[in-house]
Amino acid sequence: MVERTEEMGNLLVTVANVYPKDKSASFHVTLFIKIVNDKIISLDEYWADDSDAPQWRLDKHIGTVIKCEPDRDGDFRLFS
Repeated sequence: MVERTEEMGNLLVTVANVYPKDKSASFHVTLFIKIVNDKIISLDEYWADDSDAPQWRLDKHIGTVIKCEPDRDGDFRLFS
């Protein structure tokens, strides 16, 4: 499910939530798509696993929980 798309000149940035039909896993992907003359000339994807942090990160106290909730316009806002 696409959560957000932003266009900045010839760069399109898209954030989506990806999961199998049974929703046994969940991932977020951020795509950076560069378009020139109506053609994609580059595409970079960055994937993140939405599951719990691995034990080694918990042991080192690395990171904080981030909650993401839609506002009344359907845009997602981050809350920590």
